[in-house]
Amino acid sequence: MTQRQRGASFLVLIHLSTPLLLLFTLVMQGCLSLGVSSLPSSMRGPAGRCPSRKQVAALVNRTGADTDADAVKAKVNRPKAGVSFYKRPLPETCTAFTSPAGRSIFASALQTNGLKSYFPLMEQFTTQSEPAFCGISTLVVVLNALAVDPRQTWKGPWRWYHEGMLNCCLDLEDVAKTGITLKDFVCLAQCQGLSVDATHCNSDDQLDDFRQAVRIACTESSDDLADREQSAEQTGPTQLLVASYSRKVLGQTGSGHFSPIAAYDEVSDKVLILDTARFKYGVHWVDLPTVFEAMRPKDPTTKMSRGFALLSFKPIATAECGPSLRQEDETQDDTKVRSSGLICKSVNTARGCACPQPVSLLFRSKMAAGPLRRKYKEFVNSIGADALTWEDVYGYWTKDGEMDVWRVLEPLSLANDCEEDARRSAAMREALLEVAKAKMKTTTEAKATVKEAPAVEAAGATDAAGEDEMEKPAAHACSKLGGDSIFFDPVNAICLLYLASVPECRRKAELDSSSGASKNTKEWLLNEANLVAIAVDISDKTTLG
Repeated sequence: MTQRQRGASFLVLIHLSTPLLLLFTLVMQGCLSLGVSSLPSSMRGPAGRCPSRKQVAALVNRTGADTDADAVKAKVNRPKAGVSFYKRPLPETCTAFTSPAGRSIFASALQTNGLKSYFPLMEQFTTQSEPAFCGISTLVVVLNALAVDPRQTWKGPWRWYHEGMLNCCLDLEDVAKTGITLKDFVCLAQCQGLSVDATHCNSDDQLDDFRQAVRIACTESSDDLADREQSAEQTGPTQLLVASYSRKVLGQTGSGHFSPIAAYDEVSDKVLILDTARFKYGVHWVDLPTVFEAMRPKDPTTKMSRGFALLSFKPIATAECGPSLRQEDETQDDTKVRSSGLICKSVNTARGCACPQPVSLLFRSKMAAGPLRRKYKEFVNSIGADALTWEDVYGYWTKDGEMDVWRVLEPLSLANDCEEDARRSAAMREALLEVAKAKMKTTTEAKATVKEAPAVEAAGATDAAGEDEMEKPAAHACSKLGGDSIFFDPVNAICLLYLASVPECRRKAELDSSSGASKNTKEWLLNEANLVAIAVDISDKTTLG
């Protein structure tokens, strides 16, 4: 072999070995910079030394092997590229609203006056913000369509319902995971001031009941038409219909669902479903008997069939603005639940006439407090609402130094720009304290009066009490306007629970005899007591509470 040939062979050998040398260098650098422990266990040498030749060869043969432990961990934990969806095609049982057939049905419904609920609902129709928020979003659409004033600001100066305002009965964090049942829906609707007529579809003969409910909500009567023609102002709906049904029966994907029923066509016998899960299915028509069949399967949570609910909100001018407690028709079986919400009179701002708010301005009672509410309800029932005294309620919530009262009634934070609500809240708290002072002056077990709670930030601090003075739980701070704080004396919460636990006739008498608050403040306070009474009453009726 000539010298030139030997030189060429040497260059070829170097060229072929260079990748292996570079790989070996990188592996050695990895041992130094990352540590031997960062290599896979099969690549480590004895006692944690750098890998042997055989291990390096194995590493070379593992194309794309990850020698960074963090990278390997990240690769394992990295979510797989899941399948995503942009809507779903409607099954044959459904007719798309925007299709030629759907438009034809709409025209027929217009001719037969079956669009009574369509326009107010479509005006407020929205997409649910969470996959499990169908019931919550449906209720928000209904509340805004019925023109219910939430008495709380949404954004800026505007009062408008959104999903985060439904702070009664349930915790939205849990609803986002599990959804709600028809029972829960009724509770939430009533807490917002609606009257509810709900029906569980257990038998075949209820098909006519459902059709009648559809006609009530969707079909304009001759009187409705006359009123609409004579009135120059926009008239809102009196009742709206919501269905709780199984998607599977309709041939759709998913399970339980809530939707408003917006229209009815007598000719085709179809109803228009406003599906709040618009990311999944658009608005569609379905045969009325098919929707009825979809409401018959049992909800696995309640073991009861699904059903429908007629909801209404009727502001009426009355001499007394008295909220009415939830009432169930005892003559009906379990398929019917009739409940009346808050009855409020018309607002006349020029005269300063107040209207009770459907949402609390003082406290909220979270779903997690359900067991405590149920326990308190059992306590009240063991004595009887008629025989219940202030001493009974106060003793219950202050026994053993427990602070469960704050777990049942949690002070609410008010919007920074809602000065009216802040003033109203302060007036109600002052009235509650006046009632508590009067009750504690007359008690035979405690002669001393209640003192104002100190402005302390942390719950747990108490006033120094004399031997004859009832033990007072700690004050509770709650944020208010401009970052300042307002302080709720626990007596406020206990007094509100007391008013909520006695019969309605006693509530007004207690306020009139013990507080010098204005009539408007008392009316708002009676409404607050009614909301608490509802929360306690339904504590053993909701499925999430």
